[in-house]
Amino acid sequence: MMSLHLFVKNFFERKEIVLEENNSLKRKIVLKENENISKKKKIIDSHAHVSSFKINNDICIMKKNIDCLGSTLSQCAFNHSKLESMFCKKQISHVLAQIP
Repeated sequence: MMSLHLFVKNFFERKEIVLEENNSLKRKIVLKENENISKKKKIIDSHAHVSSFKINNDICIMKKNIDCLGSTLSQCAFNHSKLESMFCKKQISHVLAQIP
């Protein structure tokens, strides 16, 4: 009878040890997962910052290009009359204009 009692006692003690080890491993896994998530978040944040900087830089460059184009177009419009005076328009004869 004593041996059965000892067996049951040992069984429950080993069970408790195994449960404690399982809980310890679960905690370690959770901590490791949290570390991995934290690392991934840092990587994503750094990429997002770089992407955001690149997008802002591209927008700034595009604004400068648009301003430059607007300036060029304004100069062309301003000089249009000057260009017309430099190059005479061809006169179309009235005879050609009245062909049916």
